[in-house]
Amino acid sequence: NAVDLPFPDNTFDCATIGFALRNVPDIYRTIAEMARVVKPGGKVVSLELSKPDLPVFKQLYYLYFNYLVPLLGRLWAGQGGPYSYLPRSLKNFPHQRELGEIFRKAGLHDVKFYELTGGIVSVHVGTVA
Repeated sequence: NAVDLPFPDNTFDCATIGFALRNVPDIYRTIAEMARVVKPGGKVVSLELSKPDLPVFKQLYYLYFNYLVPLLGRLWAGQGGPYSYLPRSLKNFPHQRELGEIFRKAGLHDVKFYELTGGIVSVHVGTVA
């Protein structure tokens, strides 16, 4: 349970989550809980799909991600559900700048994010005080 981790405070040097933050019931509580179980000076790291900002690339990416991925999933895998879920899960997910703010509100310091592949994926890193 990402919002109620079964570990004592200050247990780990680092807590990570990859391509799952879009699926938790409460992003803020999840990040705060990750920070709780990390020792002071340790890191909380998230690797997640994000929202590209580059003009033209952004439009091409969303065309591919929102329409072609579900279509290809139905054609190749014979199921549209999982491939339609991906674009829906990103639609209401915070932009990478907003996610950085959630890290800060959860008490993390020196928060940074790194956009990869033109902003399709981002890595967020925050330090526990």
